[in-house]
Amino acid sequence: MIDTTKIKEPTLVKILIALFFAIGCWVIARFDGTGDTGDSITHYFYARYAVVHPDLFFHHWAKPLFVLLASPFAQFGFNGIKFFNLINATLTLWLTYQLAKRLDLRHPFVAVLILATCSGYFTLTFSGLTEHLFALLLVWAILELHTEGYLLGSVLISFLPFVRSEGLLMVGLVGLYLLSQKQWKMLPFLTVGHLVYGLAGAMVHGSVFWIFTKIPYATLNAYGHGGLFDFFEKLYYMTGLPQFILWVLGVVSVVFILKKRTPQYKSLLILVYGCFFALFIAHSLFWYFGVFMSMGLSRVLNAVMPLFALIGLCGFNFLATFITNEKGKTILKTVFISLLLIFPLTSNPAAINPKRKLMAENNQVVARQIAEVLKAKYPYHIYYLLHPQIALSLDLDYFDDTQVRDFGKYGQQPLPPNAILIWDSWFCVVDAGIPLEKVEKDTRLEKIEDVKAEKDWRFVVFKVKGPPQ
Repeated sequence: MIDTTKIKEPTLVKILIALFFAIGCWVIARFDGTGDTGDSITHYFYARYAVVHPDLFFHHWAKPLFVLLASPFAQFGFNGIKFFNLINATLTLWLTYQLAKRLDLRHPFVAVLILATCSGYFTLTFSGLTEHLFALLLVWAILELHTEGYLLGSVLISFLPFVRSEGLLMVGLVGLYLLSQKQWKMLPFLTVGHLVYGLAGAMVHGSVFWIFTKIPYATLNAYGHGGLFDFFEKLYYMTGLPQFILWVLGVVSVVFILKKRTPQYKSLLILVYGCFFALFIAHSLFWYFGVFMSMGLSRVLNAVMPLFALIGLCGFNFLATFITNEKGKTILKTVFISLLLIFPLTSNPAAINPKRKLMAENNQVVARQIAEVLKAKYPYHIYYLLHPQIALSLDLDYFDDTQVRDFGKYGQQPLPPNAILIWDSWFCVVDAGIPLEKVEKDTRLEKIEDVKAEKDWRFVVFKVKGPPQ
């Protein structure tokens, strides 16, 4: 048996990260989940078909930098974009370790372990979502800024809004940090991302200001609202009990960080604590007031999960200060490392449940079955749909209107003969506002399939009758 006490920490970190990557490759090969039913697949479509429709490289909702970097991987199918995010997550683990060391935080290995075992961070690695790329660029930028790589750090931060819109919050905080470091000359570099994409996208949108005018979130919220403190609960379920306890302790420890005022305290307060809570508080308020199209999704927290891990490490070190003897500190370290490793494997709702979190949802399974029926009976038809899984299963170009058309617009245009319309009980109702009754009353259509799935999901398939309508 290997005596782990004799293994140097950098080697131990490399072993953990390599294990994370290896497990991730196995998950990609073994499990068919997509992270979520909607945005994950839709982001994949943008990345895959941007090479066919180049204007998609400048689509604001899809996030241009994400589309650019993910596109080569997406050409290999959905597993390709999963692998892209696995690379992002793996690199983020390494950079989180490096940042913890540069911040002079004791036991930096613990930060890597916290991040690697956060249930939501791990399971949503295997998706087409944007949070993991955002987290990678954010922790890289913070590492550069803290080590006086102000130019590269500022430029990296300037491109974050083109991975996720929350990047605008980070631009503001980094501006504050640069001012605190008296790096006035670096402030203009926080605009590089907007200048580059403003000019490049002007060819598509006809204006350099498309980066502002095409923002898709400045509209009324169709998803309701929730409690002001909902995201505390969401954070627990995205991370796990031992991870959450360490984070709480880390939040408490900020008092001591202020008191000590070490050379690293500005980086800790502004770049780590500041960036984490900027996103956390912003989404709490968006959800509470029901603005900016917020759905109260817990997955947005993955964008700052490396910072969560660093705050958790501060909590671990804070707890260790109350133990004076080395034996007690060794016991504390052993207990928490064991808890961090074991908790994700339990049956707790905040743990990693492979069947529930890594496999396709029931509505996706049903959608795949419907797609197989359509492929056999109605090949080469035009499909009106909104559920992304059906287009994925049929291997349709989501942006080619000779293959796929927006179900929400079917009543606004003539219907091609024999076109297939697939109504579903979530996207067609919530996103398009089209109840089933309205479609059933349309005399141009005949119902050919009606299938129910779990959690009140329902799919109803219609076929256009006769000549063009």
